[in-house]
Amino acid sequence: MSSDEIIHGLMYIGATVQSISRDSYLVGFKGKNFMLNITDSGSHGYLGPEWAGQRATVKTLDDAIRVINCNGCGCE
Repeated sequence: MSSDEIIHGLMYIGATVQSISRDSYLVGFKGKNFMLNITDSGSHGYLGPEWAGQRATVKTLDDAIRVINCNGCGCE
């Protein structure tokens, strides 16, 4: 799944998405912010392992939805 597909899927369920770097995105959803690295290579993107805050690496839209805790909200 491409990063564009994941981003469009997140926007479809009401999230806002801002690119930080090539693979790293700031995602806002229901009053919370999430740092997502969208990649199929397993890299940490711009927010490497030294990042002390929340971040998650996702490969699919389902992964991203799980991170933003959307499961069960009826938007799937």
